[in-house]
Amino acid sequence: MLLGCAGLCTSDPFIFTTWSYARDYGVATGGIHGSGKGCVPYTYPGCDHKSNYDDVDDFVGHGVKNISECKGQLIFDHDCPNKCTNEKHKTPIDKDRKRLTTFYMTSTNEFSIRNEILAYGPVVTSVVLFSDFLEKPVGIFHATYPRKLLAFDKFFKIIGWGKEGRRYQEEKYWLCVNTWDTWGDKIFKIPRGRNYDFVESTLTAGVFDDID
Repeated sequence: MLLGCAGLCTSDPFIFTTWSYARDYGVATGGIHGSGKGCVPYTYPGCDHKSNYDDVDDFVGHGVKNISECKGQLIFDHDCPNKCTNEKHKTPIDKDRKRLTTFYMTSTNEFSIRNEILAYGPVVTSVVLFSDFLEKPVGIFHATYPRKLLAFDKFFKIIGWGKEGRRYQEEKYWLCVNTWDTWGDKIFKIPRGRNYDFVESTLTAGVFDDID
């Protein structure tokens, strides 16, 4: 729902506009494409990359394999629904919406980020999106070269943290969830504590509960 309703979604993603829409108007319930769940299930099937890339042919052969377009769909260009798109859902959209109480930026300090997640749940972050990120990472994500810059923001959420590797050679990581492309809703790991690809630069979170 946010893809069609929150402003600026027809170009690069902008997290603060998304948070603002959720606060001011609320977000209806939904599920993944084809799930038939909620008021507004996700509209489009999965595809290999964002359909608004203009230079797909330019980065094929630069570390990216099996790239195909999203069937010509402009997935960020659809009307904001004024009623539930799932006909089986009986609650009207205006009563179905869940409205955000507030949103805020969190600290960029690693220890503070872990405290935020432990106390209040996942946080939203982003990395600079390069072509090697289009392939689902195996283990902890590390850059492969050559890599091509595709966009300045790729958003996902951090749900936890951990360490991996042998003793004295352990690498710290953030446990993340991606909700985009053919490996959407998949968990992956990215290095923690060294602002890898700017993952610890801009973190935000939202509150749905009433604030006394």
